Amino acid sequence: MNDSTLQSESRISDEQLACQAQAGRSSCFAELVGRHERRLLTFLFRRIGSLGEAEDLLQDTFVRAWRNLDQYDPRWRVTTWLYTIASRLAASHYRKTRSRPQTEADLSSAASTQADPSDEVAASEQRDNLWALARRVLSGEQYDVLYLRYVEDFSVAQIADVVGKTQTHVKVLLFRGRNNLGSRLRSTGSAGSWYVPPARPGTHLRAGAKEGA
Repeated sequence: MNDSTLQSESRISDEQLACQAQAGRSSCFAELVGRHERRLLTFLFRRIGSLGEAEDLLQDTFVRAWRNLDQYDPRWRVTTWLYTIASRLAASHYRKTRSRPQTEADLSSAASTQADPSDEVAASEQRDNLWALARRVLSGEQYDVLYLRYVEDFSVAQIADVVGKTQTHVKVLLFRGRNNLGSRLRSTGSAGSWYVPPARPGTHLRAGAKEGA
């Protein structure tokens, strides 16, 4: 494959790449993997708490996506499709193994999964502590909707597609998840530091935040 083909693939949308991958262009699927593997790994790591297991689930996510390319509908956003696969795998894994404490090796390795370490290094310890607490005190569904809303900046409609719930149910999960996490933070005297550094500018979660569609 020549350089012009690679440059062309890097400029087209995720959905176009998926359609071309359906037509047999494996390089287009490889481009999708490159675009999304880091953020998916971060999501899975924070959900599971073990980097090694998150890497295995990441591989499983892309294997399933590849095997089910024929079922992909170009009306779907690729990010929604991939996170749906990943969240289902994570939920299944969690039910089988339950949560386990993060090791120091896991936490130090997590730094390599950040999209832009220079922007996040100052808040990395606070972020790690918050999501580790969220994983312990929230239900799997509450955790997933909070993460997708405030880290991945998914809309309520997108989250509903990922978790297979109505938009109203997602809003309820967001409300209950924020309240549960806020109550635990207040009980430990750290409610004032409830802040999730955004994955994108303008995206944040703080105590008392209100949810919109």
